[in-house]
Amino acid sequence: MVHFRIRVMDQHKPRTLSPPTSGNTFWHIEAENSILNGEILRWEQQIRLRHMTTRKYLCIDATKEITLTDDNEDPRTVFRLHSVLSEHDEIRFESYCRIEHVLTGFWLHALKDEDYIRKQFRDMDSSSDQSLRGLRWDSAQVRQVAASGESMYDDAFTIQCVERVHVIELNYVSGMVPFLLALIYDRKQGLLLNAKKTHMVLTALEELRKFMMVKNQPNKNRQKLMRNLRVIDLLVKILQCPLDGVADEQNLILVFKEAYEILYTYMIGKSRKNALYFAKYIEFFQTQFTQKGGIGLNVAQMIVELIRDKRKIVDRITHSQIDEFVSLLETSQNYRFLDLLQVLCVCDDVAIPNNQSYIVERWMDHGRKGVFLTARGQDINRMPNILYVSTNNGHSWQALHEFLDESNPSYDKDHHDFLIHQLDLYKALCHGRNDYAINMITKELRYLTWEETFLSLRSDILPDAIRAKYCDLTIGLFVDVGNNYSVLDHPNICFVYDYVGSKDEEKSQGDFIVKELVAIFPVLRDWIAEFLEMNNCMVASEIGHNMLVEQVLRLLYHLVKFGYYMDSEDVQNLLPRLFNLLDGRRDLPFPKDKGKGFSKESMRQVIQFQTLERYDESRETEIVVNAKYQVLDILDLLLTYQRNSRLQIPRGSQKPVSKGKGDYKMSVWYIGSDSSFTGTVRCQSGTLAFIHPLQGLDYMMSVWYIDTDSSFTGTVRCQSGTFTGTVGCQSGTLAFIHPLQGLDYMMSVWYIDTDSSFTGTVRCQSGTFTGTVGCQSGTLAFIHPLQGLDYKMSVWYIGSDSSFTGTVRCQSGTLAFIHPLQGLDYMMSVWYIDTDSSFTGTVRCQSGTLALIHPLWGTSFVGKFKVAEQSAGQRKQLTVTVPLLYDTFDPHDQSKKALSLQGKVNKELINMFNLSAIFDIELLTKILMDLTNYKYNKIITKSLNILNKIYSSKRNAFRLASKAQILLTQDSARVHREVLKNMPILRRLARAKLDDQQVKLMGNILDDLAEFCHLPMTPDEPHPMNQNIMVSNGILTVLFDVLVQEIDTKLLGQQYSGMTDIFKKAFYLLKLLARENGRVQHHIFERLDILLDVHVVQSDLAIALKEVFCGNQATCLKISPRQIQKIVNRAAEQQEKAPEFLDLLGMIVKVVGTGLTLKRNQAYVMKYIMQNYRKVAFVLDLQREEREKILTNPNRISTLRYYISLLDLLAACAEGENMFIESLCQTILPLDDLLWVLNNDKVENVYKKPFLKCLHHVYLKSGDTVMETGASEMSHFGDLWEFLSNVSVDMNRLTDSVKEDPDKIGTHLKTAPEKSSQASAPDFESSAYGSVLFFLDGVLPFLEAFYRDFYYPDPQSHGTETDETDHLAKAVVLFGEVVGPLLYKPHHMKNLVNCLTTIVPISNMPNSNLEHVLDRFASGITVEDTSSAVRRGNIEYYADEVEINAKFRTFTKNSSTVFYGHNTVTAQLKISSKREYTEIGGDEELPMGEEFQSHIKCFLNSSEKKPDKRVEWTEKLITQLHISMEVKRMTESARLEMDELNIKCLQILRGIIHNEERKLPEDWATRTTEPKIEKYDSLIEQLSYIIVLAT
Repeated sequence: MVHFRIRVMDQHKPRTLSPPTSGNTFWHIEAENSILNGEILRWEQQIRLRHMTTRKYLCIDATKEITLTDDNEDPRTVFRLHSVLSEHDEIRFESYCRIEHVLTGFWLHALKDEDYIRKQFRDMDSSSDQSLRGLRWDSAQVRQVAASGESMYDDAFTIQCVERVHVIELNYVSGMVPFLLALIYDRKQGLLLNAKKTHMVLTALEELRKFMMVKNQPNKNRQKLMRNLRVIDLLVKILQCPLDGVADEQNLILVFKEAYEILYTYMIGKSRKNALYFAKYIEFFQTQFTQKGGIGLNVAQMIVELIRDKRKIVDRITHSQIDEFVSLLETSQNYRFLDLLQVLCVCDDVAIPNNQSYIVERWMDHGRKGVFLTARGQDINRMPNILYVSTNNGHSWQALHEFLDESNPSYDKDHHDFLIHQLDLYKALCHGRNDYAINMITKELRYLTWEETFLSLRSDILPDAIRAKYCDLTIGLFVDVGNNYSVLDHPNICFVYDYVGSKDEEKSQGDFIVKELVAIFPVLRDWIAEFLEMNNCMVASEIGHNMLVEQVLRLLYHLVKFGYYMDSEDVQNLLPRLFNLLDGRRDLPFPKDKGKGFSKESMRQVIQFQTLERYDESRETEIVVNAKYQVLDILDLLLTYQRNSRLQIPRGSQKPVSKGKGDYKMSVWYIGSDSSFTGTVRCQSGTLAFIHPLQGLDYMMSVWYIDTDSSFTGTVRCQSGTFTGTVGCQSGTLAFIHPLQGLDYMMSVWYIDTDSSFTGTVRCQSGTFTGTVGCQSGTLAFIHPLQGLDYKMSVWYIGSDSSFTGTVRCQSGTLAFIHPLQGLDYMMSVWYIDTDSSFTGTVRCQSGTLALIHPLWGTSFVGKFKVAEQSAGQRKQLTVTVPLLYDTFDPHDQSKKALSLQGKVNKELINMFNLSAIFDIELLTKILMDLTNYKYNKIITKSLNILNKIYSSKRNAFRLASKAQILLTQDSARVHREVLKNMPILRRLARAKLDDQQVKLMGNILDDLAEFCHLPMTPDEPHPMNQNIMVSNGILTVLFDVLVQEIDTKLLGQQYSGMTDIFKKAFYLLKLLARENGRVQHHIFERLDILLDVHVVQSDLAIALKEVFCGNQATCLKISPRQIQKIVNRAAEQQEKAPEFLDLLGMIVKVVGTGLTLKRNQAYVMKYIMQNYRKVAFVLDLQREEREKILTNPNRISTLRYYISLLDLLAACAEGENMFIESLCQTILPLDDLLWVLNNDKVENVYKKPFLKCLHHVYLKSGDTVMETGASEMSHFGDLWEFLSNVSVDMNRLTDSVKEDPDKIGTHLKTAPEKSSQASAPDFESSAYGSVLFFLDGVLPFLEAFYRDFYYPDPQSHGTETDETDHLAKAVVLFGEVVGPLLYKPHHMKNLVNCLTTIVPISNMPNSNLEHVLDRFASGITVEDTSSAVRRGNIEYYADEVEINAKFRTFTKNSSTVFYGHNTVTAQLKISSKREYTEIGGDEELPMGEEFQSHIKCFLNSSEKKPDKRVEWTEKLITQLHISMEVKRMTESARLEMDELNIKCLQILRGIIHNEERKLPEDWATRTTEPKIEKYDSLIEQLSYIIVLAT
């Protein structure tokens, strides 16, 4: 059979827009008379079509079956090409044609609605085969090519030219096929390989191997040809030839090895298809590990590449296969077998915990075979602080530096490689924080302890490359472990109002933080600082050392990410060292000669390198780029730190704490006083010091805070009174140590006397120390006794009888004041509050007690809001930002008074941003722009991304603030803490392959979060505040990471048994988050394409997506035809397994709540349903008896569910005025079939409702359409009147039933949800309630339409119709009297009133009956209360919180608008002009503000006058856009970053041209002849042309 592959063009997937490159799609067009005829072909000329990979001709036989044949003389192979658009006589490329078979007159036709399974896949049980043989390497949809007696409109084929390079490559590989076939044939015939033939074979195979590599990189298209032409299969057949005992065994071994090298080269790269195609042979190759001549090593190398990062293959590797790999490792200590185990532990950076744990247990815990041991010298009675290695299970040891020394006579390269790869395997076993593996390796079995790792890391006698390995292991085994989690990757934008600006500010981010590295962090910090200080530039030739630099920077990255470098002082110390390594302009090609520097020749080489060569691709440059990339990652974190500090006081002002210990710097200092005080706060040398006035010093406390682990309860005395109480710090109660206990109390610091000698004993916590204390030239000398080093102390003593007016600084630790031993009346003159920024303000006394106000109170945006909000009600406002709280503030006002206020606000905002700025932007910009010149995509993208964040930092701060939540209530604060506590766990597990314990943990967390999303005990009522809290904490990003991970659906019952539950819970949480939340609905809609690619728990997917469109007209209007087609296709695939997709389509065509039908969506849904009619509407093609079974048999509930949903969808599509859709529906829903169901007593009323809706919307049309559709004939249709007769009887019966218990039905009508996203459709209600809904939603609207537009009384011919109408009118009146007072839904009331006012006047009933029932109905009417009691209570409880958040959003909006400046050319470009700068809210709106203009200037060479030279740097932006097209698989956060960067690149490119245009007068288009205008116009035209040309 001949088939073709469906390849839908998708603008989101650029490769689908280009012609295919697969050889299977290539056809050769030959003239009928001769293959050698090279003349131009013309339309309708007789030709033959030859398939290039099979070399066969297309043929149609008498049975209309399309096949391929080898006979080029066969008359059945002759075709004609007919032009679709006849423009030229000759056939041109990119023309559309239809293909006619000359002999039969048939036309090639595609069976688009019938699945076709390729012959090679037909024997596979796609649902249950979980072996490697069951893997389908190509899952693309294919359709069979058939022959049609008629030329079909849509059977148009495109004639595309295959690029010359692809033709050459195809011909090359095709030429190899006969050679391989001949070799296989010779082996079967028993022909031996002599030396000459062996040489020829090896040469050909080597040539074929090299063909797949282009510039030392695998070429995917060439690898694909190896698959297309079955070369891979031929090589496997060669390798299956017998080897043992053959006469030419040695020659054959050489051939086998070269064949394995070809297969290895074929596997290199990321092509999943290549690997999946080959996976079926793994079981054979596992038998080849023991082959002679070292072939087993080639097999292992090939299988490693086959398995690497191929999740579907890794998941199918069994424990028995792992056992075999371990056995091979134990018998043959070769690194390739270590690599086999390594690729089973980590796949695409995702840990495979089951494999990791099993390998540790099987390889490391059983016998210790096949493992090299390492130990410190002191642990094995050897030289201390030297690392030793043993290759024979501890029987002998050798120093590691000697073991790795290639000049050592005993050096063994195989052992060297084995150790290196063993260390790689250690890392892979622990990847993803596998606690079991980490514990076994580092503690239980002690294969690699912390002491060994750190010793190797800092050992200068080891090669730098091995030190880099140990640094990597330090991260995986000792840093990225336990409870450490990122505090910088994800912004926290929820703020507990009471904590803002207080010492408890950190509690906004959770009080549960536990740091794991308290013991080892100081050692790592000091070593890293020393290492970076010694490495202030990079030397390209020192590859090993640069690898070490990269790993040290990775280690630093993790420490920064986990919050161990959060002090602003730590950050400032890091930045210069990082900039040194990042700045490529300082790099050297080779090191300087010791003591001599560079010679003249060397200096020329250095200049050449720094100017050009350092950018070019090479092994040396790649290592340098990797290291610089790590620096950029760290800067990325620090930018996040800066951004967070602008929103709130950074948590970094405190040190990390260990369990149970307090080591905080106080953010507010308390001084006891009985009188008021006003003083001046001044900044000295970057350290904020509160200078106490020298007069009236009666505020002195006699007890000072000292860092200690012990608690103290005592009296804090002042000179003129007594104060008792506790001073709180962020983690418990502040402990005081009273100084009057004598000189022998325990202190962690030492007494220093500046005026006289001291003879006392000073004890520290770890012993006793007696040291010398001296005064240096009248300056306090602080001598730290530890290790004989002089440090600045973290606690200072000021001993003097006179006032001291110096500056007290703290280098690290906690500042404390030690009271002098002179008595209680000593006056301190310097007060300290931890801060790195300057501040000028006033210290005021509050209620008689002096409280020193923290200087950072007003330096964060949220702090400024709180100050403004609390000042709003006061007579004297403390800040100029108070007006920004209200909607009445006009940031666009340009009056003199308004401009003055805006200037003050701007000054305050600028000061806030400057205080939190940590980067030298000018220097960093130059470095980043230089990095974009490197010819490595990742460094270009990362540099531009960092540059974008730098020049968008203030905008990003405002953007985050606009999404922030201010939390007032205790419940909100509690939910925030719970979410914050669980988010690190979710982020870590989101993209991991979970084991059973992790599935349980993640499932419990998702359950807990789902409970927060709805009101207590009412799952259908959303909880808006909690929804927003979770969204602000980044839950959506985590959920998308969970949902888009690669899952093999065949393994859901085995490897991924728990993931089904996780996906269900993730979709359930996503649904709850989206319910009635427009912000979340929009976010999910933007990722609709991603979600539609999920193939797990598809019904849950559809239910979650329904919330995106429920009542949201905007998303319904924005959905694209392609997305609608995807949903219809999914419904066709799943059918009754997921009928919710049909409900989803119903919501897309008709907006819930408004009743608005969208014609565009109706048309597309019907179009795609008809294209997939056999699948989507299969139930409509069943026999009537079969459909009756579906409607009446409880065992067919799933099919019934699908049937009902399909009819609901068709009714929704037909609703409105669309005659084309109506005619389609009339074709597939005959009137007889609908009435047959409606008149069937066996079918319950609740199931009849969609049939009645179809009858109503498909056949009952008003106005002119009545005659056009022939619907007027319905007015006397017998089956219809039978239905109306049954309706009157059933309505009376129902009325009597309701009378018996009206309260029960009333409760249902009031509380039961409508059919929407909250309720599955249909709701299988109780019989009575279901019948009530049938009449309210179906019968009443139908009767109204029928009697209004179709009822034509004819007493002579149809006399019974009048009687039936009277019966119906009476039944409706009685129904209205009883049910009317119970109604709550407005549309139910409307349906009843409209039906009554239509049917009663047309009947013989007096109108007084109508008035009577309407009066009674009106007397009992209760308009629906749209909110339940629980919801109303929730609204009241959160009213203040909602109000303050609305105020904060207004404050943010006004602040950002003021900061960006007015929308004028004068304000934005600083030139005189009356023009607006950009169209706010338009499609071409550009960012405003100084940041964006500075960003544009980065890409303009202002020193150049020529336009092409001036904008040449914009090429970097265009390069980035090209790079982004090549990136395919990204996490949700990475995709968002890439989108943001691409948008900014386009905005800058447009901004360059836009700025030039804005400089012109507004009427410049009419003044183009003026020289000045002409000059600018020419410049703009040239700039545009240059940019477009580069693009």
